[in-house]
Amino acid sequence: MTATADQKYLVFQQGVQAVFQRWTALRLAIMHGEQNAPAKAQALLEATIARVAVPTFPDWTELSDFLDDSMEQDFATMVEDDSCDEVAQMVINIAEACRVGNFEGVERLVASHLPALDVVPPAGGGEGESSGEEGEWGEGGEWVDDDQERGEQAMPRESKPEPEVDADGFVTVTHRHGRRH
Repeated sequence: MTATADQKYLVFQQGVQAVFQRWTALRLAIMHGEQNAPAKAQALLEATIARVAVPTFPDWTELSDFLDDSMEQDFATMVEDDSCDEVAQMVINIAEACRVGNFEGVERLVASHLPALDVVPPAGGGEGESSGEEGEWGEGGEWVDDDQERGEQAMPRESKPEPEVDADGFVTVTHRHGRRH
């Protein structure tokens, strides 16, 4: 049985949503951004879907530039870890798979148990609340890590070295390879 256009579009939307939920740079921008950051993230998700859900969708580099520009303009976040490239490639791959009705990989991504964060958390929560641990937004809008939810005592974690902060207060971040710009 062949998938209908509506089925393809629905799976495509779910796949892109799953990618955005797992995008660390976007998650951090939401958690540490302005009060309207979740709404901006939802708008970015919808704009990305609209850009790709056309008969001739852009190549991944155009989409990556769009994501990079949007993160900088809407969230005041400079993404230097090449995650915009990775997200754009994943979105284009999802679009290509859905166009031919190959949902297996997309459904695995949607169902995977990777840490995910709702792009738009419940009203009243989400601004600046991050423990850096896996969890989810609770019913009251607060962040609930997985250990708290199960009522377990959190195990002490190995501390990471403090980041280097220069005289202007900026943290040096290294990335895997150079940008196109």
